[in-house]
Amino acid sequence: VIMSILFTLSGTEIEKLLLYVRDWNSNAKYCYVSQTILAHVFRGFTAESLVKIPQLKQILQGLIPYTLRHNQRIESFIEQSYIIDYALSQMNLLTEEEKLPSNTETSPTESTSSSLPSSTTKSKEIEHT
Repeated sequence: VIMSILFTLSGTEIEKLLLYVRDWNSNAKYCYVSQTILAHVFRGFTAESLVKIPQLKQILQGLIPYTLRHNQRIESFIEQSYIIDYALSQMNLLTEEEKLPSNTETSPTESTSSSLPSSTTKSKEIEHT
């Protein structure tokens, strides 16, 4: 849909769109829209046709720093998501370990006669891990 709209625009309208894209790209709230439109412009038009835009150099110079910041922010989010994944996986391990002792069933005779040795056995397991 975006490509079909882009192909109907004249050269001056493309230039005006790129100026808007540059302005939108400076705000994190709108950067996804600007990056999507920018990607479609770069995919849809040849470099030779884009070079004919009079202010292209200034537009690109305005886009590059903010695009780099947005990419760094996204990479940071990805790293943070790995930390969250790791923490959640470790929490699952803890909850599984807590469930293991309670899931073992003892017979009525074992529970009365061997409650102390089972707790010392649990202590030994904790000391070894």
